[in-house]
Amino acid sequence: MVRERDRYRSAWLSVRRRAAAESVMATAAVEHLTAERDLWRQRYERLRGEVR
Repeated sequence: MVRERDRYRSAWLSVRRRAAAESVMATAAVEHLTAERDLWRQRYERLRGEVR
């Protein structure tokens, strides 16, 4: 019984660690995409200003 409980606890902790790591990666991806969007927006605004 104790071994089974330890095995389930270990699996549960592993899932929590994986979920935390995925959350960090997702946050980094969103930050990266936001920075890229901002750069494209700046370039667009600059080019738009040059055309006028």
